[in-house]
Amino acid sequence: MLLSPLAVTGLLAVAVVWVTSPPDPTLQLLASATRSITEGNWTKKLTLAGEDEVGQLGRALSKCQSSLKDRLGRAFRCYCASARQCRAAWI
Repeated sequence: MLLSPLAVTGLLAVAVVWVTSPPDPTLQLLASATRSITEGNWTKKLTLAGEDEVGQLGRALSKCQSSLKDRLGRAFRCYCASARQCRAAWI
């Protein structure tokens, strides 16, 4: 089945608009924050307004970042406390 010339033109127009439209700055902010977290930077705050899916994703990522920071901090403090106890037992 062949597409009509009008359908092909419409598909090409949609493709051109999709390819040439600038990236959403909110998605770029989310991507930047995600890269920052994966590199171990837990201090960069992510604040996104909006009730759409992107805003919800931003708030979820912010909560995830905060939770990971807290959990890693507790694990590190526990590890340090255990290391001190182990060293004290050997001295």
